[in-house]
Amino acid sequence: MTDKTEKALGKTTSLLGAFSVYRQPRVLVMIILGFSAGLPFSLISTTLSAWLADQQVSLAVIGFFSLVGVAFSLKVLWAPVVDSWAPPVFRRLGKRRAWLLIAQVGIALGLFMMSQMDVHQELALIAACAVFVAFCSATQDIVIDAYRIEAVVLEFQGAMAAAYVFGYRLALLAGGAGALYLAQYLDWQLAYQCLSAAMLLAIITTLLIDEPDHLEEHSYAMLEKNLESHTHAAAGFIERILLWFNYALLGPFVEFFQRNGKRSITILCLIGLYKLSDMAMGVMANPFYLDLGFSKKEIADITKLFGFVMTIVGTSFGGLLVVRFGVLRP
Repeated sequence: MTDKTEKALGKTTSLLGAFSVYRQPRVLVMIILGFSAGLPFSLISTTLSAWLADQQVSLAVIGFFSLVGVAFSLKVLWAPVVDSWAPPVFRRLGKRRAWLLIAQVGIALGLFMMSQMDVHQELALIAACAVFVAFCSATQDIVIDAYRIEAVVLEFQGAMAAAYVFGYRLALLAGGAGALYLAQYLDWQLAYQCLSAAMLLAIITTLLIDEPDHLEEHSYAMLEKNLESHTHAAAGFIERILLWFNYALLGPFVEFFQRNGKRSITILCLIGLYKLSDMAMGVMANPFYLDLGFSKKEIADITKLFGFVMTIVGTSFGGLLVVRFGVLRP
């Protein structure tokens, strides 16, 4: 798609015309990437807690498993490395696709390994696999965000986000209600094996899509030059380490605070607290329902289906509004 086509669609005068944005290939790709992001999150949080509760694991241990989700909060620490460094083995794929492939293969392997373990005999190994899946999933989130920003122009970002949420919610449905249904009629191990196999769709998609053009803002380029000028006193190996540290780790944080000024703290607080309630309470919901005597099928029917429709309708309409009116006004 050309830039002129994108801009023409972005400036369309009707919501009906704006709906054509959802037919663009890179927007459709975000559905699959959203699915691959949401599936592991569900399987190492609420669904895992239901599995443990169904196997009579204590609530204290289940609550401890919620710490697995801390990886999603700490991903900012290694995001600059993922953004600036391409894995040598997969460099031909491009920086974004290489990290996506590594993360998705790691997620699939981690989930499959969890399915091979006995809850009562190998609980520590299940926890280790869950941490590994969380790390790979958080890394994948970093790359998907970068891909979404670089793949299309600003006017399409709302549609990209809506497609991502649609795929993410499908994954929560599959990893939540789907896993509960499979566990009800088969068993938990087979449920996790089936859902780990679903990651193959994301892996194939990553191999088929094109690498986006990488963006580099002028302000950030100037900042890097300023940071580099302070490291010339060092020499050889030490100088290279300092240059890499400035570029990959220090630069993004400095640029963020320079660009947003006093609003930076507010933005960081919003990001840090936005999902706190889900992280703190969501993992204990399924054990609570099971303790009350509800079956896994009943929990799947009630908790996983009703909100799905309204979430998809809301995000899809929001994407249309961004195409029609821009990012800030809606």
